[in-house]
Amino acid sequence: MRPRPVQIARYYRRTASAAGLPNRAVVAKYPPMAEPVARKFSPFTVVIDGVLTLASFVLFYWLATSHVPSENPMMVTLWSAYCAACMAGVFWIAWQMLKFVYRHQRETARVRR
Repeated sequence: MRPRPVQIARYYRRTASAAGLPNRAVVAKYPPMAEPVARKFSPFTVVIDGVLTLASFVLFYWLATSHVPSENPMMVTLWSAYCAACMAGVFWIAWQMLKFVYRHQRETARVRR
């Protein structure tokens, strides 16, 4: 037997306590969001990031060539480059996170003074 539309509407209009939920406000109150700040961007930092990432790629490529289980030089080059590209990408992400955390710590220390 299907419930009637009135029963369904009454079910969905029940109070939180009738539904077995704790008696809390429907909308949680969060502190106001911080104002967005301008990102610190300059061509110099892009060049530094690129040079460091390229250097990490070269290092990872050089390290990975001895670990590829193949005698074919084309396969060694291909799989070493794939491996080095992945690790260089992880290095780039880690470098960006390190810069962000360092910048945030400096700004926090400056504000506390």
